Amino acid sequence: MSAPSDSDLQMITFTLDGATYGVGVDEVAEVLRMVEVQQLPQAPHWMAGMIDLRGAIAPIIDLRARLAMTQLPYDLNTSIIVLRHGEGRHVGMIVDAIDDLVTVDRGQVEQRDGNPSLKGVARCDQQLIMMLDIAPITRDAMSALDS
Repeated sequence: MSAPSDSDLQMITFTLDGATYGVGVDEVAEVLRMVEVQQLPQAPHWMAGMIDLRGAIAPIIDLRARLAMTQLPYDLNTSIIVLRHGEGRHVGMIVDAIDDLVTVDRGQVEQRDGNPSLKGVARCDQQLIMMLDIAPITRDAMSALDS
């Protein structure tokens, strides 16, 4: 496989409610298997809680709840994608399952300005990938943790 060009986007894809979503690899710090999450009192319904991430507190959101999807119990495929949020801070989001690392040509991305949760939709190998806009999600999670 050749190295990605400047016109390519690399994304980690994941499943949520049967659909495929993606976030840029540059936005991801790491991927974890589901761990115990400490609940926060009086937190928004989509805030699962927090974890100790190598000595730092990281808020964890349930992405299904944040996107107003039906809640399901966590299982062996459930994962936490740890996202970068500013200097040395992280936010985790719980997803149904991790799928793949994909490279998409920027020309295969359609912008979606009408949906605040999405940056766009990409076509890759006969599949549609909804590109998640993590900025409002991480910002809201940090606000909930700090308040």
